[in-house]
Amino acid sequence: MENRGLFCTLCYLMFNAPLLFVVNATFTEVPKDVTVREGDDIEMPCAFRASGSTSYSLEIQWWYLKEPARELAHELAMSVPGSRSKV
Repeated sequence: MENRGLFCTLCYLMFNAPLLFVVNATFTEVPKDVTVREGDDIEMPCAFRASGSTSYSLEIQWWYLKEPARELAHELAMSVPGSRSKV
């Protein structure tokens, strides 16, 4: 859990670091950590507000962290219907 909080903090700083020199622009909404399964659709909102005549160019990059499998292959095979061993 500590790594997730550190990751979130680093992402926040990475998003806002270029804006430390610009007082009139900021991210108003940053993505939150989510846990999903393969094939799930996810929505990660991000909002940026700037004022003045200066133009801004934003590049937003998303990363995902894939956690190691929690179950071993033989445990998955045992959980498939019809694959139970006969006693």
